[in-house]
Amino acid sequence: MHTELTRESAIALLRKYNKEDFHVLHGLTVGGVLKWYAGELGYDTLVAYADIRCIRDTWVDKNQVAEAQNRLLSIRNKTKKISTNRFRFVINDMITYTNLAQFRHNESRKLAERWLKMMTERDEAYRKLDILRKQYSEANEQDKTKLSEEIIPLEERYEILIIDITSLEKEIRAFEQR
Repeated sequence: MHTELTRESAIALLRKYNKEDFHVLHGLTVGGVLKWYAGELGYDTLVAYADIRCIRDTWVDKNQVAEAQNRLLSIRNKTKKISTNRFRFVINDMITYTNLAQFRHNESRKLAERWLKMMTERDEAYRKLDILRKQYSEANEQDKTKLSEEIIPLEERYEILIIDITSLEKEIRAFEQR
């Protein structure tokens, strides 16, 4: 459906719903870009692009698609390699470390390695507790008794890990702020 709209009535609508000059200017800029695309591609092509609901609809060249997918896969693999060695450790309001090499003191670096191991143990305990709790919620009374014997010590270990991690974080920050 194509309705006629004059430039003046379009600008009036733009100003009606956008009171700030920046938004009006932005609307005019977008309108200019769309006008250029309509001139370059043709109105029907522009409308077809506007109606695209899935990016796959634009994939025409199979070779380009395969190359793009390979590039994405390569980036994902690099990201996985990087992310396994990276973390976020806040030293203070101005400094956050993302890898062990950033620690200035040998002692704090060793403590950070211990911190990372404890964080991994904490995460594993959390995942295991999550699974056990789900099993517990669906179990009969006899199985609940057995599961609780496994859950309670793991919850206690998890709580101790939280306390130890917090204490270790304070110790690391103290070393790094010397």
